[in-house]
Amino acid sequence: YDAPLDEAGRPTPKYYALRKVILTHLNAGATVPDPPAPNPVIEIPPFPLEESAGLFDALPEPIVSERTLSMEETGQGSGYILYRTTIPSPAGGELVIEQLRDYGIVFVDGRRVGALDRRHKRRNIAILPGRPGRVLDILVENGGRINYGRAMTDNRKGITGEVLLDGEPLHGWRIFPLPVTDVSSLLFSTETAGGLPSFHRGKFSLDRTGDAFLDMSGWEKGCVWVNGHNLGRYWYIGPQQTLYCPGVWLKEGSNEVVVLELGERAWSSLRGLKDPVLDVLRPDRLAPPPPVREAGQVVPDPADRVTGGIFTPGDSSQELSFPAVTARYLCLESVSSLAGDPFASAAELYLLDTSRCRIDRKGWKIVWVESEELVAEDGRAENAIDGDPESIWHTQWGSARPGHPHALVVDLGKKTAVAGFVYLSRRGNAPGKIKEFSLYLSEKPFGKK
Repeated sequence: YDAPLDEAGRPTPKYYALRKVILTHLNAGATVPDPPAPNPVIEIPPFPLEESAGLFDALPEPIVSERTLSMEETGQGSGYILYRTTIPSPAGGELVIEQLRDYGIVFVDGRRVGALDRRHKRRNIAILPGRPGRVLDILVENGGRINYGRAMTDNRKGITGEVLLDGEPLHGWRIFPLPVTDVSSLLFSTETAGGLPSFHRGKFSLDRTGDAFLDMSGWEKGCVWVNGHNLGRYWYIGPQQTLYCPGVWLKEGSNEVVVLELGERAWSSLRGLKDPVLDVLRPDRLAPPPPVREAGQVVPDPADRVTGGIFTPGDSSQELSFPAVTARYLCLESVSSLAGDPFASAAELYLLDTSRCRIDRKGWKIVWVESEELVAEDGRAENAIDGDPESIWHTQWGSARPGHPHALVVDLGKKTAVAGFVYLSRRGNAPGKIKEFSLYLSEKPFGKK
């Protein structure tokens, strides 16, 4: 977050810029002490992690419940939680976790099926048919609390909704809270855990101590302890590939490292670097593929314009009514923004039927958008119709900043009677909140040039 001190407590360029300004405003005779010398930094040569302990082999007594319970309902505030039940029939189908918070790994009879991720709205996965009574495990990681926006007050973690298989809810859960606050009682051996989430232990020796940065590149996703102290979590996607280890947590002689690896294969060694690696961003394997868009430039017919005007500042949804029309295609055109910037954005878009009720958006599809940010952030146009007001459509701002007008086109999937429109902007005093706009509705695809 561009802080004046880095994670090791060392001054950054921002610190010196702030200091320079402060020095010009001191009272006569006042002084400011020089920054303290940074802590010594050491390298730790590569060392092996030769012992393992399976996470599923170190489970506590379960909580038995007909339905899934959130972490908070089990008295847990952070870490991981395991949900276990049996699949009563031999049938397979789509497994849907209605409220996954935040990252989950699905196993059937101890075999990994795949991972789900709230960030990418991945909440369903295919389960193959098999014998009745198969054991279904869902290991969920709490990714941290939401600290801004409309969802701040909806912050429970784990699975907070139903789990459905082929449309039918699953019941009879055994729930294992796994806050993982202490790894001292784990029973390690030299046997491997066969690709299941596991703890891995290794040791290294030092003749002097100092700060270091553990290099986690090559590992996938998990958490690290050094001499019993939790250094934090790592994830291959980065951009942070190292974990800061304070020198005060190290000791001359033997030191112990424990890594909880959630991935299928653990790396075999670790090392400590003198400098952090904070700028290596790797492809996210769970990210959806880039959206496919129609070619050409949409030019809606002025005769299809049903309403327009100016959105007012604020965070509340803004609702407009107009004489009912039958339409299959929607085009929202942003002519200007409230802040006067070149951007456009939307948190959610809805249409209203003749009873002024929101029309079901199932089957809606973005078929064209003039601009969307796909690199610097997830600003794809689908975010405007995904049901999550914290995800937004945002026009490009990273490598380019095209100006107004901006437009997106939605195929409603079928002809629908429409008598109103709802626009929910992104929250706060942020760029791209639409000011002047036009809304077009048509039974046929809009023309192009």
